[in-house]
Amino acid sequence: DANWTGPAGSVLSLGTGSTTIIYATIQAAITAADADNAARSILVNAGTYTENVTISASHQLWVQAESGGDNRTFLDGNLTLSASAIVHWKGVRVGGTVTAGTNVEFHAEDTRIAGSVSGGFGGTGTAFSTFRDVVFLSGYDIGASQNPSGVYFSDCLFGGISTWSSGTCTGHYFNNCDFFVA
Repeated sequence: DANWTGPAGSVLSLGTGSTTIIYATIQAAITAADADNAARSILVNAGTYTENVTISASHQLWVQAESGGDNRTFLDGNLTLSASAIVHWKGVRVGGTVTAGTNVEFHAEDTRIAGSVSGGFGGTGTAFSTFRDVVFLSGYDIGASQNPSGVYFSDCLFGGISTWSSGTCTGHYFNNCDFFVA
């Protein structure tokens, strides 16, 4: 919660008998989840989070805006996904770039990404990455060092220049997507 003024990692007991842990930044919540090395869900309250976020987990991680889609929850920075991460990202708008290491399984939904998107999306074996209802304002770029495979795009809008400069992109599937250059 960007408005949280209490100590990081505060535990709150809910009326339902369950507990929740509050962090002031997205990165602090992700770092705590990575330390547990177990599947975790992070609910991001509405607001602007001015920070760069790095996810280096080899476990599953769900990062989701509390409600209202990507217009109320904004990461004003870059998102970096390390090798072998499995990340579900929903409703949190990204103001910078999204960069993935090799074999990253990334599932983005209902968001806008202002900077370029590049990297080794796809995962390993039968794993794949998905982009559903995502607006790529600065395009999707596959460079020489990335060779993503098994990437599915559904109901996406690609702005800027999307390039496949010298890497390979086998197994990219597009359903109901539009491309434009402003």
